[in-house]
Amino acid sequence: METPEQPPVLPAHVGEALQAIASMQIDHHEQASPLARMVDRTTATVARPEFLIYVGAAAVLWIGANALLGRLGLAMPDAPPFPLLELLVSCAALFIAVLILASQRRADILANLRQQMTLEVALLTTQKTSKLVELIEELRRDSPDVKDRIDAVAMEMADAPDHGSVLQAVQQMANSHPTEVAGRPGFAD
Repeated sequence: METPEQPPVLPAHVGEALQAIASMQIDHHEQASPLARMVDRTTATVARPEFLIYVGAAAVLWIGANALLGRLGLAMPDAPPFPLLELLVSCAALFIAVLILASQRRADILANLRQQMTLEVALLTTQKTSKLVELIEELRRDSPDVKDRIDAVAMEMADAPDHGSVLQAVQQMANSHPTEVAGRPGFAD
């Protein structure tokens, strides 16, 4: 008898982070309207490789059926050059393009939420790191076994950065070198 594989035991902080990510994705899904969910499901279906095979098979059947009817001397519903097939393919392409755009819009919303979460974690990590450097420097100053010296870099790192100033510097850099910066991740408009 096989025993079901147990999920790995994770540290509490990792479990909390995973739970936060899962919660964000569940909330994003639950906030979607039924129409948005249907669009996402349809787009997922159209994005499968099998869909291309079905479309190709349908076009071949359409052309073959019309050719067979023509050889049998019967009226062809869509004689060559198959204007009705062309209209159907054009309408389907427009429909698929709109589906992809709608799905991409929802995916972009989720991606923006992830970016915000990543930024919040990075800011929190920066603050924690600054505090750790500050505490290490304080311990170094207070410990009689360690020679006391001034470390300008450590003092600078102990101060938490002003995030507004950093953002302003990034924006100025992006504005001063738009062609160089535009291709880099995180600097796109």
